[in-house]
Amino acid sequence: MTVSSQLLRLDWLSQAKLPVELEREIFELAAFLHPEIILTLILVARRVQIWVEPLLYRTLSVHIFVTRPQIFRLPLRAAAKLLMANPPSLRKHAQHVCFVQMRQSSVVADFLSFCGAAVDVACISTTWEHYPDLSLLRTQPLRRLSFTLRALKQLFPWPDPFNGRHAFFSQITHLRILDWIGEWHTWSGLAQMPHLTHVSSDTISDSALRGVLQHCKLLEVFVFVFAPQFRLHEKVAEQAARAARFGDSRVVILVVKDRLSDWESGARGGEDFWVKASGIVKRRLMERKTALDH
Repeated sequence: MTVSSQLLRLDWLSQAKLPVELEREIFELAAFLHPEIILTLILVARRVQIWVEPLLYRTLSVHIFVTRPQIFRLPLRAAAKLLMANPPSLRKHAQHVCFVQMRQSSVVADFLSFCGAAVDVACISTTWEHYPDLSLLRTQPLRRLSFTLRALKQLFPWPDPFNGRHAFFSQITHLRILDWIGEWHTWSGLAQMPHLTHVSSDTISDSALRGVLQHCKLLEVFVFVFAPQFRLHEKVAEQAARAARFGDSRVVILVVKDRLSDWESGARGGEDFWVKASGIVKRRLMERKTALDH
């Protein structure tokens, strides 16, 4: 069924005498499965607008430049207009926010200051002129963070000590660290994060990796994530050999071709690198159990 035929059917549904709860579920499901039609759905009826408009703000990425802007991928100018046009909706509904190839820390800080419901904040391919102040997120219910932790120097000295007991980390389960992770004695605070189950880093020392695996009691997965690059096979082979030395089934190595699409998939409840890595670990554990049973 094409999107246009789906819209015609939804228009018919809006005129039909369906229970309101069922009607709402139908429109929300259509918006979730086909986010590109949300702007059209909003025009169906006022009640439909109320139901589906929040989905416009739930997952957003902000870019310095976008060749072909999409409904959820905003160039800086569009992001600035959004801040001015509808800050209450952004504050209530923006849950997943990603910054792509950003350099201006002030833009990031301004945008995040309006995202009061953010549970997932990420950065991709970013080189900072100055690190943004993430301390403004300390009262928000963050569950996932993919960022340089140098941006948290306003909360506690960087990098020593890394304070995993700080309220900023109290709900985080998935942490991708975009910094060099040196000796474990500097990063031992990771073991203090009360809900940390998933960790990812591309640059981590042996002592820190060993510390994460041994002392982060709830850890389910540690992921090395590589993008397609020159000498990729050598880099993957190097980390694979390193993982083999540790002999821990929770260490996974993945190549992700499109980090933004991967992040968007995870933000919308689909399969991202975290889900793939968890699946690999589960299969390994099942294979090990089967081998032991025999």
